[in-house]
Amino acid sequence: MRAAPAVVLLALAASGCGGTGGHAGPVGHIEAGVGFAQGGPEQLVFDGAGNLYGVDCQDSSIFRIDPQGQLWIVGGTGNQGFSGNGGVAARADFTCPAGIALDAAGNVYVSDHDNRVRRIDPRGIVHPFAGTGAIPPLYSNEGAFGGDGGPARRARFRAPAELAIDAHGNLFLADRGNGVVRRIDRTHTVTTVARVAQPDGLAFDATGALYIAEPASNRVQRLDRHGVLSTFAKIAHPSGLAFDAHGNLYVAEPDENVVRRIDPHGTITTVAGTGGRDSPATAARRRKRG
Repeated sequence: MRAAPAVVLLALAASGCGGTGGHAGPVGHIEAGVGFAQGGPEQLVFDGAGNLYGVDCQDSSIFRIDPQGQLWIVGGTGNQGFSGNGGVAARADFTCPAGIALDAAGNVYVSDHDNRVRRIDPRGIVHPFAGTGAIPPLYSNEGAFGGDGGPARRARFRAPAELAIDAHGNLFLADRGNGVVRRIDRTHTVTTVARVAQPDGLAFDATGALYIAEPASNRVQRLDRHGVLSTFAKIAHPSGLAFDAHGNLYVAEPDENVVRRIDPHGTITTVAGTGGRDSPATAARRRKRG
C-alpha cells in the first residue's frame, strides 16, 4: 500500500467533511453532489491505486472516492442495524462504522460500534470477522472484555475504533471502551498488546512500531516491536494518525482544529489550521478546556 497524502487525509477527517448528507446508493452506482452526514467521516485510508476509503458513522456506511473524485458506496444501506452477512455489503446494515483498514489482498475491514469487526472481500461480499456483538449493561464493565488467546469471532470488544494492519498482515484494533489495543493475527487469534486510556488513532512507522493516539491523556504513545510502550509526543486530545513516505507523523488535533506534523527529529509543526504553534514534540501547546 502506498503512502497516503497524510495532510489531506487527516484534514478531511478532523474537519468532519461537512456536506448535505444523504446516501449515495448501491455499490456500482455513482451519485454526483452527495455530501456526508453531519459529523462527517471517521477514519480514512488510501489504497495503492489512489482510491480513498472511509467510514461514515452518522450515515452507517462505508464509501470509496476514486481518483476522479467520484463517490461510491462500498457498504451500508444508510440504515442502522446489523444484517447482510454473506451478501452484498452495500445491501447490508451497519450500526456506526468507526474504523477501516485495507489488506494487501483487497479486503476491507470495518469496526462498528455494535462491538464487531466485519470484512468486505474484493467481490463486495460482507463477512463476520471479529467480535460477538455483545452489549454490556449500561454503566457496567461486566462482560465488556474477553477472548484473549482465542478466536476473534468469540472475542468481546467495547466501542472498537480505528484499525491498522502491519507489514505481516496482522490487524490491530483500538478497543476504546476497554482501554486497550488488541491484535488479531493471521490465525484469527486475539491478543491484547497495550493498555491505553481510550485509544483512538493507530499508525505504523517503517520500523514496525505502532503509534497510538491517546486523547484522554493528551499524548501519542509508541509501542515498539518488543512491546515496550512509551510517550512519543504531547498533543492536546490527538485523534487520527498517518505517516508519510519520509517518516513524518501527522496528527489530527480536533479540539484545536489543526493537523500537526512531527518530523523524525521530534519537532512539531502545524501544517493545517490556525490553532497552534510549532514546538518540540515533548512540549506541544495544550489548550485548557472549561
